This record gives sequence, C-alpha cells and structure tokens, in this order.
Amino acid sequence: MKNAPRLLIVFAALFALAAPVTALGAILGRDDPLGTPQNPLSAPPMDPAAVAAAAEKGHLNEARAPQLEPDEAQEAEHPCKLVTAAEASALFGAQVADPIEAPLGPSCIFRSREREDFVSIALQQMEEKHLEPLIRDRDKLDVDRLTGYCGPGEGSNLLVPLSSGRVLTIEGGAGGCELAKAFAFQALGRISRR
Repeated sequence: MKNAPRLLIVFAALFALAAPVTALGAILGRDDPLGTPQNPLSAPPMDPAAVAAAAEKGHLNEARAPQLEPDEAQEAEHPCKLVTAAEASALFGAQVADPIEAPLGPSCIFRSREREDFVSIALQQMEEKHLEPLIRDRDKLDVDRLTGYCGPGEGSNLLVPLSSGRVLTIEGGAGGCELAKAFAFQALGRISRR
C-alpha cells in the first residue's frame, strides 16, 4: 500500500507524456497514401462567389462554359472513362492505383503504385482568347492528327484543342510530354471530334 501513491504518480506521468506524443503522431505521421479516402487528392467545392468573380475577370474557364452536345457533356463529366486503368498501367510501365475522379475540371487522376508518378486528365471548355496565352510558349506536337501544345509546368502540361471550344488537358507525369502525348492518344480514341 505504501507504493500505491508512487504508482499513481508514475502512471500519471506516463499518461502526461503519451498524450502529446500520440497527438503529434496523428498530426505528422499520416500513413494514408495520397488519393485514399482518408487522404484525398480532390479539391473542396468552389465558392460560388469566387467562381462568379473569376468568371467576371475571365480567369476561370469553367465558370461560363458553352453548352455541350450530350455526347460531349458525358465525356467531360466522366474523364476516368477516357483512359482505362489497364491502359494507364501500360503507359506508366507499372501498376496504377484505382483512378480518382476529382471534382475540379472534373479530372481523372492516375497514380502509379511503384514510382509515385501521376497524370491528370480533363476535358474542359475554354474560349480561344483564354487558350492562346496558355499555348504561346509551348512546343507543338502531333497528337493523333491534331496539334497539341506541351510545355513546362509541374511535370508536363499538354493541351489539345478540339472542336466546340473543348480542350483535352493532360498534366503531371515524370515522363514529360511523351507520356502526356501517349495518354492524350488513348483519350482521343474515346472523344467525339465533331
């Protein structure tokens, strides 16, 4: 019984030390890989007031997108249907995690499991006046009989203008413009070119 108060003090000291360490581990030691439900890659929904202000200035191409034909709207709404996971694995040369459909764009994000590489695909509406400054300093590429524009950014960034003000965008990828071009080639096979 003499040791009971001493034992209480020891347990209290251990608890006092363990609680901050546990909290710090929860903050710093995220074990969840990027793109999982616990650590998503998707952006939060956009504030409607911010969208309106950006559209007013011409800074946001999604704010006032022209109307699309039904087939074209379906393609834009589901970018993960433009390239399959098997095709993405072949292009990366490694297995890919399940693709993630992110709301901004919307876009589809493919991540390789082994190399921590990623590629994002989106089919967006963009007025020509907003496209021209983006392609000005990029290299021209032939992408399945279309002209694509690829250049620096975070990884590579390929823009392929299509009909009706649509633009196929491929971003990321340690493979640079060639990997982006390969993803674009696969996606273009499933996109209406009217």
